[in-house]
Amino acid sequence: MPIFGMNQGMQPIVGFNYGAGNFKRVKETVRVAILSATALMSAGWVIVQFFPHILVGAMTPDAELFEITVKGLRVFLSMMFIAGFQIISSNFFQSIGKARISFVLSLSRQVFLLAPLVYFLPRFFGLQGVWYAQPIADGLSSVITLIFLVKEFKHLEEAHCAMNPLEEGCAETMVALNILKSQEKL
Repeated sequence: MPIFGMNQGMQPIVGFNYGAGNFKRVKETVRVAILSATALMSAGWVIVQFFPHILVGAMTPDAELFEITVKGLRVFLSMMFIAGFQIISSNFFQSIGKARISFVLSLSRQVFLLAPLVYFLPRFFGLQGVWYAQPIADGLSSVITLIFLVKEFKHLEEAHCAMNPLEEGCAETMVALNILKSQEKL
């Protein structure tokens, strides 16, 4: 998949700039990679949602299976457009040396969330439960990833401002950081 190529291209840029303390470039690289991955996955989403019959028709001539698969494919991949965000973001954490977070985020989508959902949802919803497992796992893992990413970007902003206190916008960040540090001492 091209997303994994983006990961491979992003990783040394992020790692080098993170090590060099160029946190603005780290954030910009991740932002561009996430936007690119989202655009690419959105293009795939459009194909799956509007032309699933072409994909399914290449796999089976059976009319009944064709109808079931077209409907299921649309549901199963309905959150496909956000998967790129999750994949790029988990690789970002690996690139900055936070392997545990990267590991958890990488496994959250397919193992920690999808496997139990595929097991339990069909018990209540039949075949529809299987189809809905993937979009639910994608949505939940993306929310978890977003929480980690926002927190890490905040740390990057604080680190950038600590190194460049006179830069525009850093005064407010440094004041807020100093207030938090003084409250921790109390």
